[in-house]
Formats: sequence, C-alpha cells, structure tokens
Amino acid sequence: MVAQPWRAGIERNKKRAIGNRKSEIFHVPLAEIRNDRCDLSISRYKQIEHKEIEYEKPGVIMKKVMRLEKEIENDIEAIKAMIR
Repeated sequence: MVAQPWRAGIERNKKRAIGNRKSEIFHVPLAEIRNDRCDLSISRYKQIEHKEIEYEKPGVIMKKVMRLEKEIENDIEAIKAMIR
C-alpha cells in the first residue's frame, strides 16, 4: 500500500524535527503560535545559522585581478594578430 511508506516518512520527520528549528522541517508548539497572535511567518520560528565568511586580503585579490587582466590583454593581442 502506498500510504504506509508515506506515513513512515512522516513519523520519521516528526521525530527528527522536534526541538530542532534549524532543520527544514520543525514543529512549533501551539501555545507559542498563539502567543505570537497566530503569526505563521517562518522567520519568526526558524533559527538561522550564520556562518562567517573569510575573504582574502585586498592586496591578494588585487594581484589576482591584475594577473587575469594581463592574461586577457595577451589573449586580445593574440586574436588581433590572427585577424591581421
């Protein structure tokens, strides 16, 4: 029967979702929803985990840009030479 695997999946998701508001599926107690005047906005209940992004130093990035720019210039000169 098709409903059995579907129901098993629902039960598995319920167990996984209780108390974990960082997952895609989670449960919110009815009392909490009522306290928030029945606001069902996901952003009110879901916890978002922010990850810090580390960038290279500006000097390193600028060197890479300059190197790429020289490569582009060389390629353009090569194309011009082929056209002549």
